Amino acid sequence: MMPQSVPAWRPLQRDDLGFLNTLSEVFASTEKRDPHAFPVLRGAECLFVASDYGGEHDEASWQTITFLITDIIDAAAWQPEREGVRRKLLPDGRRMAFKNLNDRVRRQAMDHFLEVANRLPGLLATFAISKSLGSLFVKEGRLNPSLLEFEVLRNLPSSVAEKLLCIVHLLSLLVAGFSAPDQDLLWATDEDSIAANPTRLRHLVDVLACVSSQLLPHGLRHLRVATARQDKGDMSLEDLLAIPDMVSGALSEALASMLGVRGVPPRGFFLPPPTSISMKARRVMDWYSDNTQVLRRLIVLVDEAPGTRGLRATRLQLHGSCGALGQP
Repeated sequence: MMPQSVPAWRPLQRDDLGFLNTLSEVFASTEKRDPHAFPVLRGAECLFVASDYGGEHDEASWQTITFLITDIIDAAAWQPEREGVRRKLLPDGRRMAFKNLNDRVRRQAMDHFLEVANRLPGLLATFAISKSLGSLFVKEGRLNPSLLEFEVLRNLPSSVAEKLLCIVHLLSLLVAGFSAPDQDLLWATDEDSIAANPTRLRHLVDVLACVSSQLLPHGLRHLRVATARQDKGDMSLEDLLAIPDMVSGALSEALASMLGVRGVPPRGFFLPPPTSISMKARRVMDWYSDNTQVLRRLIVLVDEAPGTRGLRATRLQLHGSCGALGQP
């Protein structure tokens, strides 16, 4: 690991990248306020990223995209603690997922699972995007895939192409900010519409390679993409994906209660804890609010700036982490 005196985040500092540059500034200002806000990952041989998504049902007002980023060596070292929880509380191999936490066995295991997740060094970064925006890539209406420069995306439904491009650009931003030259990258994504079959997975790799090459100031060595299908049968990959899965699901529910279809309040505005959310969401959010662990947390809300057609990024600090809503 590199010493903490070395900044963990490398700002893009490229105005030509538009809103990605704004998001980069959120990370930079967060680290300026708290030098220990992020793990230093440039000493890793291989970066491991797991991602999952929430808020895709019609009633949701916020789409949530959560990335877990860590050194793959730390991810491997964490496995015995995960296995201990499974042996004791999940011996039948049940998958941990937010939508399944109403199950009594999973519900009893949840707190123990989240407790050991706290001991995985890395960062959980969640981007919550207001669904009122329509598209992050066109100013009016919905994205038209047939007009994209990526030929492999032109036959996709608009919603799938939008989601794929959004996730790939956000991941590329994280890799550009945290990586070092000649590192390997292994990205594990939830097996949903963007990686529904082997062909779409290959297209996902191609788009990621193209987008990341435009953002990164250096080259990487090997870039691989996996889904839960590549789990070895011991739930090792499934459980890493379960961490962002539970965060995305819980935060989508919490934001619907706190903000609904409204935009983000002014800077420094305190919101009361949401009351109309499920117990499982409340327990995950209580856990996510603790930013004293080696698994660090960051939430960025994306909506439309009032009185403009421009995008706005707001860092959200949860109750329990000694903070409130605040813009960079």
